[in-house]
Amino acid sequence: MTAKPLHTHGKTHLFGGSFEEYAAQQLSPRADVLVASQSEKYRSAIVDEIRSSDNFSGHVECYGGDQSDIPFEPDTFDTAIHFNPSRGILQRHTPLYEMVAAVRERGTIVYRAPNYIAQSDSASVGEVHVIG
Repeated sequence: MTAKPLHTHGKTHLFGGSFEEYAAQQLSPRADVLVASQSEKYRSAIVDEIRSSDNFSGHVECYGGDQSDIPFEPDTFDTAIHFNPSRGILQRHTPLYEMVAAVRERGTIVYRAPNYIAQSDSASVGEVHVIG
């Protein structure tokens, strides 16, 4: 039996740097950005990397609360950057779905998944970038 892939996509990219560096490189200069992680350490590292860029003049919002129900209206951000901590098997991807809701249509989600990309019939993945 052949397994069906969780998502089909046209492009896969491999990146050799840190998650923080990669995330900062994905931003348009004036983007509204959500940085979400329950870890202050990772939130700070991501924000520091973003702010060290000479090209970025947008707005960064940090959130470290409950990742299963973020307090932002739909379509609030151009980009969401999420560093997902280890979670139980049934809750691993709830934060990803929350990010999908908060990002504007055609926006970008930079998500550090535990081990794999979540399955969803309500969202599509155009490209996958892998940090090696």
